[in-house]
Amino acid sequence: MKSVAFASACFALTALGNLAQAGEQCPPLRVAASVAMITMPSGRVVVPMNVAGETHYFWISTATPYSSITASVAKAHQFPSEHSNIKFVDLNGQIYDKMTTVPSFGIGRLLSGSTRLLMIEHDFPTANGITPDGTLGADFLRAYDVELDFGANKLNLISREHCDKEPVYWPSQTIARLPMLVTDSNKIAFKMTLDGHELQTILSTDMPGSTLKLSIAKSVFDVDNNSPDNKVVGKLADGTPLIAHRFQSLTVDGLVIANPVLVLMPSQADAEIEHLRNAHRGAGQTPLMLPQQPDLVLGMAELRHLHVYIDYHHQMVYLTPASTPAAPATH
Repeated sequence: MKSVAFASACFALTALGNLAQAGEQCPPLRVAASVAMITMPSGRVVVPMNVAGETHYFWISTATPYSSITASVAKAHQFPSEHSNIKFVDLNGQIYDKMTTVPSFGIGRLLSGSTRLLMIEHDFPTANGITPDGTLGADFLRAYDVELDFGANKLNLISREHCDKEPVYWPSQTIARLPMLVTDSNKIAFKMTLDGHELQTILSTDMPGSTLKLSIAKSVFDVDNNSPDNKVVGKLADGTPLIAHRFQSLTVDGLVIANPVLVLMPSQADAEIEHLRNAHRGAGQTPLMLPQQPDLVLGMAELRHLHVYIDYHHQMVYLTPASTPAAPATH
């Protein structure tokens, strides 16, 4: 069966070709692309992308395996549609199994030719005059070191070909150094300590707020949806209310996030994932990529106050306080 080729390979080759210099085996940090991040009302951020010569805004998504584009934009440009040999399932149980090929795809100074993207059927709402048309996912991002400077609202993609074992080049009295694991679904996993308990954590610019699995909240912290000082912050598609609880501290390697408010994520997502897994079993089925609900997700509510450097090559994440107060970029 024909394998699916994603954007990362194309962009990695482009970046290495542009950045290589004769006789230089181990260059210093070099920025391959630098673009402004724009904060949307949800707290998530978008960046301008070049799609077939036009500017489209894409979500930055460190926890989404594949980069994608909305079907409406693909159809408007008459990009082809074809079935993928992988089915991707999100936490809502929505299955995506179509791909499209865009003739050119780029960010900042980086521009690639023909690039395959996952197609998603739903459109994103317009806010602040911007309609997000896709997602820049981890398949693309992991071809680089990724710097998320939320103080300056800047995304920098840095060549992985460098000698710097300590890539934090900006001044900071506090630097948290986190060994990380890139999961099978391209997510960035590391450990953080919540109120004295170490938990496996996913770094996610997808999530407006940080979350804690409700089952972990109950078993480890004796916190549930009926605990004092809870707050209703939304609801799931089935109407189940989402409850947030304020904890004392979230810490890692000397970095302290005081009084984090975490959304207690119920188990409906786990049940839906197991249902899909059982329904899909059988010989000859298309491979199914199912999500996993982690114990703790470090989302934008906390990330926007940090300066983040993701070193995919050396499997490290560096966190410092944001250099300036985080404020949404204007558009």
